[in-house]
Amino acid sequence: MFGLFFGGLLKVALVSIGIAVCTFPLSLPLHAEGNELSDRGKAADKNKNGVIDRDEAGGPLKANFDEMDCDKSGTLDGGEIR
Repeated sequence: MFGLFFGGLLKVALVSIGIAVCTFPLSLPLHAEGNELSDRGKAADKNKNGVIDRDEAGGPLKANFDEMDCDKSGTLDGGEIR
């Protein structure tokens, strides 16, 4: 009886570890890239504050500004633009 119980726990533990290991690399690039603007973004950043303000946005950035502004800061950083 104990063997069945511990065998089930072992399977649950191994599956949990497998899920954690498989999903970790998926989140790594998001953190590794940072929020810095690309060279193209830096060219659009007229006041050089490191983000794209609403009045600096053009084209698709302007059209989708509110949807892209995930943190609702009123600006777009490199992470939100990617």
